[in-house]
Amino acid sequence: MISFQTAEGSIDLPEALVNAVARQAELQAELTVESLQTIGFEPGGELHLPGAFLLELGAVTTLKLWELGAQMAHLPESVPRFEAAREALIERCQGGREAFADITDTPLSKQLLRVYIDHFAWEAPERLDAVLLLNTAQEDDFVDCLAEFLWNNRHALQHLVEETSNHEET
Repeated sequence: MISFQTAEGSIDLPEALVNAVARQAELQAELTVESLQTIGFEPGGELHLPGAFLLELGAVTTLKLWELGAQMAHLPESVPRFEAAREALIERCQGGREAFADITDTPLSKQLLRVYIDHFAWEAPERLDAVLLLNTAQEDDFVDCLAEFLWNNRHALQHLVEETSNHEET
């Protein structure tokens, strides 16, 4: 557990969750930079954009990534599609910098963080080099899918079994 001090006291969070959120934030930052580069912004140049805009742009690009990876079909219907989110961001941009003045006014970013926490396996990217969704299939289908995954990747996963065995012996 990792403890954080807040205005309301201490909060303890699982280390896996903290690491997963940090990984997801880093990925969103990379996607945001790539998005800005595709429309002509050069790395190293000065660019002053509101933080709320950058967070929302990162969320929109995350939706595109999830659509390309076919994860959207397994997420709650309340998660907007990329095109709808992109259009909403463009519309919000019509309000200028003032539309993004409040750094906490990032509804899409907050929604996707909650979806990530609730529906994605936190340690899968690090341990399996894969994105793994949870709570999306019937139990029997999940067990069948997991068994097939483990069998097909048994050689790649062997180091995890050996690592656990070595850890238990010490």
